[in-house]
Amino acid sequence: AGRWRVPEHYRTVVYKGNGWLDLRAAELTAAETTLLTVAYKSRITILVPPGVRVEASGFGADTDTGAGPGLPADAPVIHVRGFSYKGTIRVRNRPPED
Repeated sequence: AGRWRVPEHYRTVVYKGNGWLDLRAAELTAAETTLLTVAYKSRITILVPPGVRVEASGFGADTDTGAGPGLPADAPVIHVRGFSYKGTIRVRNRPPED
């Protein structure tokens, strides 16, 4: 969380726990960023800022960001490649209410 530079390719693995990846104040260093996330019996929540296009794929990756009203063609893109076993990977543009 906080201000940090996100590389073009970033990997995270969570084993039997909960993980947060907060990109709302982060600086994306590329127009397209790929996040490889692995959740083994875990929950990973990825928070993205508004105005970013999110594309999720893999096993167990879910987005709750909405289509967003009219994102420009040059909007940054975050590709989430998620793989989970008995866990979840959630991408949101707001903190969870729970």
